[in-house]
Amino acid sequence: RLAGMAREQPPSLVVLTGGSGVGKTTLIDRLSALGYRTVPEASMRVISALNSLIGTKSQLAWRTRHKQAFADLLGTVAVEQETQEASASEGGTGFLDRSVLDCLGYARVRGYEPPAFLTPAVQRQSAARIKAVFIVEPLDSMR
Repeated sequence: RLAGMAREQPPSLVVLTGGSGVGKTTLIDRLSALGYRTVPEASMRVISALNSLIGTKSQLAWRTRHKQAFADLLGTVAVEQETQEASASEGGTGFLDRSVLDCLGYARVRGYEPPAFLTPAVQRQSAARIKAVFIVEPLDSMR
């Protein structure tokens, strides 16, 4: 079903979302290997960059002390990635490992204010680019 959506017009984004360790990144990697446009999860990109800059222990300590700065950095990267992919996907579909809108969902579920970058305009722009969202769940044998 995912591959079929990639052949449809107009340009659009398909989001794979779900809990940690359910296989989103594995699916994204497989779609990429099959030649589809994919975008990695923004938080993994940011954490990897921080690990390279200041080391694993230091980046974890920094994220713990500077939650708002980390959320802002993550938001900036996620919005940039989605915007770039939407532009690059003309004539096809790009697949995202989570979306900017995941931040909104997590805020609502956990009862806190959405990050400042997630303005109503950003929410509308992101939602307008998304054709479908697949919630990836663990296989029964993995629960």
